[in-house]
Amino acid sequence: TDTLLIKATSSSKTTDLRSTNASLPDISSIESIVLQDRTSSGSLRQTQQKLYLDQTGVYDMTSSSHTLTVYAGSEDAILVSNIAGATGANQWAFNPLTNTYTCTYTPAGGGSAITLTVQVVVSENDTLVVSDASVDFTQGTGIPSIKDIETIDLKTVGAGAGLGNSLVLSASAVDNMTASA
Repeated sequence: TDTLLIKATSSSKTTDLRSTNASLPDISSIESIVLQDRTSSGSLRQTQQKLYLDQTGVYDMTSSSHTLTVYAGSEDAILVSNIAGATGANQWAFNPLTNTYTCTYTPAGGGSAITLTVQVVVSENDTLVVSDASVDFTQGTGIPSIKDIETIDLKTVGAGAGLGNSLVLSASAVDNMTASA
């Protein structure tokens, strides 16, 4: 799968891949776009990314399947717009059950009508990084309030990461960490 990776460079990022963008880079034969909340140095950065797409842009950048999958976080916005003059089946139709946009598109200069598909996959995985050699999450004091996490990362380089980390957890500690704030 050929993927275009768009990394965060600030707290907010807009990428316009519509055909109306005069400075649109030449992107072709891709199947997916990943909006990533990591900087070029690899550190996490919570961002709101906006990605703009239209029929001609999707047609020009995708492979022969004419299907594009966009991987985004819940804070991101994928804005799929219609090209000028699109009517009826040529307009994007959204299926909320599959989070998919589809339309019929006839390339400029004629040719057969084809189906374009944009699938938006939204993932949210909040991670607690533990770099201490030992942490007891059952203690009543000394542990900050932690909410809304799905993953505990013991590999990130730090004071003890990957060197035999030891965690003490209980059902109530896990329930507290994974509950909404």
